[in-house]
Parts: sequence; C-alpha cells; structure tokens
Amino acid sequence: MPQVKEEAYELTQAESGVASTDLGPGKDQNEWEDLFRYKIPVGRFLKFQPNTPFSAYLYNLAENIEGAIADDGGVQTDETVAAQEATANDMILLPATPAVGDAYYFGYRYAFSKLRVNIGTAGVGTWTIVWEYYTGAAWTTITGLTDGTTAFTAAAGNRDVTFTPPNGWARTVVKGRNLYWIRARVSVYSAVTTQPKGTQAWMSSAE
Repeated sequence: MPQVKEEAYELTQAESGVASTDLGPGKDQNEWEDLFRYKIPVGRFLKFQPNTPFSAYLYNLAENIEGAIADDGGVQTDETVAAQEATANDMILLPATPAVGDAYYFGYRYAFSKLRVNIGTAGVGTWTIVWEYYTGAAWTTITGLTDGTTAFTAAAGNRDVTFTPPNGWARTVVKGRNLYWIRARVSVYSAVTTQPKGTQAWMSSAE
C-alpha cells in the first residue's frame, strides 16, 4: 500500500475532501505532494487506500535524485547534474577497475523507498555489491531490498531498487550534500569486462 514517511511539522492527517485543484492557480503536483509530506509527523506513516487518485499519483511519482556521488578508492566525484539529465552514460556506476569499498551514493532530501536508475551500459564482469543506508553512526545493509539493477549488470533501461525505508535512517553529508543516502558498495570484486554506466536517476517516496 502506498505510504509516505517524511519530515513534518504540525498536522497528523490530510483533511478529507481536499483535491489537488484546491491549491489554486499556479500550483503544481510537486507542491500538492509536499503539502501532504508536511502534514505527517516525524516517524509516522500516512496511508492511502490503493484505489484513491492520490495513492496512484504517489505510486507513480518520480523526482530527480538530489545527490549522485561516485566513490573510487575514497575519491568522490559529484555526478548529481549528470544524474538529473538524460545524457547517456555520464554516470560512472563502478570504476573501470573496482576495489572492495568503492561505492555509488544516491541521495534525496526526504526518506525514499524506490530508486530508479536508467542504465546506459550494462556491466559485465564478476563483482558483488551491497546496498546500505546510514544509521547516524554507521553504514549498514538495507534488509528486504530488491535490486532491479542486478548490481548494475541488468540490461540497459530503467531499473528499480525498492525497499522499505529503514527505521533510524539518518541524513549525513556526502561530498557536501546533507541528504538521506543509500549506497551501492562493492563487497566482492574479481573482474570487469564492461564497465557499468548510468544515464539518469530518480526516486519515489511511495511503496
């Protein structure tokens, strides 16, 4: 069922009977969605029945990622601009010769539950990646995650990484960007025949 878990300030639930048109002229869907984000207390969920128009909107919502950082041996490269536009193969998902600990970071200002990566070039080789989030003290594995990128070896096109936002997920600063991050970290490496590259990335808050 679609759900949103975000930062909020005051109200506990949406008022009944509110429609997106009630925001008035000049308002767009992003503002409509943000209106609901800010009505949910920190650490709480607002659930919508799956047959409601707003739940369908949330399910299909995809926004530009706000942080995309390639980490090669501790040297981090900010690829956020590349991840926000459609130039092919300008996201270096893994180094040409990866090592254990190399990673790619994806971040957004809100907690999220789905990452969509447009793979431009499918990787070929032998490696394993683990998807992790930051607890406020350490990076740890995201449990129950489904990796539609297959460690960046899936065929070119849009591939989804889905998971339930972990309890205790905390913002942290990566390359000067203070966001909620997940990272794909190399845990085993043997060989790369074709280096995986990405074209664009988006996130969604709905499950």
